[in-house]
Amino acid sequence: MVHREFSAHDVRIPAPKRGTAAIVKRYGNPSAVILHWEDFVSIEEIIDVYLARPPYETVASDAALEAHRVIETPGAERDYDRAALEAALSE
Repeated sequence: MVHREFSAHDVRIPAPKRGTAAIVKRYGNPSAVILHWEDFVSIEEIIDVYLARPPYETVASDAALEAHRVIETPGAERDYDRAALEAALSE
């Protein structure tokens, strides 16, 4: 995660408590989030673990991608071999 550092003298924020996020709004819209340092480190570790090895559930097979393409393309199901798709997905 890319981050920037600011001196505590340059900003006026409350001291963050562990497990609590302070949402900074600008013109009524969320602009930033302030976290306790240990929470930030935990989130960075989770991101590193995820990027090192994405969960199997988030990796789609070629057959699953093709099935998704067929479902999302109007009329494509007429040109597709449903038996082959079912066989590929059942493996």
